[in-house]
Amino acid sequence: MNMTYKTINLFQDFVLKGTATVLLVAVLAGVATPQTVEAGEHLPLQDPVTTLFMDQSSIGPSFPESGQRKGFERTVRFTAYTSHGYQTDDTPFLPADGHDYRIEFEKYGAVRAIASNDYPLGTKMRITELEDMYPDTFPEGTIFVVKDRMNKRYTGKNRMDLYLLLSDDEGRMDLAKSLTAAKQFGVQTLTVEIL
Repeated sequence: MNMTYKTINLFQDFVLKGTATVLLVAVLAGVATPQTVEAGEHLPLQDPVTTLFMDQSSIGPSFPESGQRKGFERTVRFTAYTSHGYQTDDTPFLPADGHDYRIEFEKYGAVRAIASNDYPLGTKMRITELEDMYPDTFPEGTIFVVKDRMNKRYTGKNRMDLYLLLSDDEGRMDLAKSLTAAKQFGVQTLTVEIL
């Protein structure tokens, strides 16, 4: 009699644990099963578990409207700097990526560089407002590249530094003119398109 009672208890424990396991697997399978959605259609919320774990903002596809840029845009606080001694380290023309700003200036007549701690070196971006401010230096469609780093205190602060190296009337580097322009630039909020 005692053996039968233990057998029944073991059987009940097995059934209860097995049922719980089956239910857990069924719930997880429902959450993990990918669902396809046609364009313009919304994903229906089918059960409370899906509702609990689904980010409501991601329901339905999101496509860019015609004419929108495909890059990610972000509003950033900008300052400007030059190769003037007090604005850089002891190698004022050599940014963190190792390229020499003087060589770039000689080749292209301008340097299109940004200093940022929040993007990898080599990240390309477009800043259309700079085209209006400096049309001779940064013509329409200018692509800027993250080539340098800022002081570590600016990491994660949504800050970038525009490198300005302007030319004189004969096309030579003019550090005095560049420093004046950097000071006049001050602090500005600009829209950056990350490419």
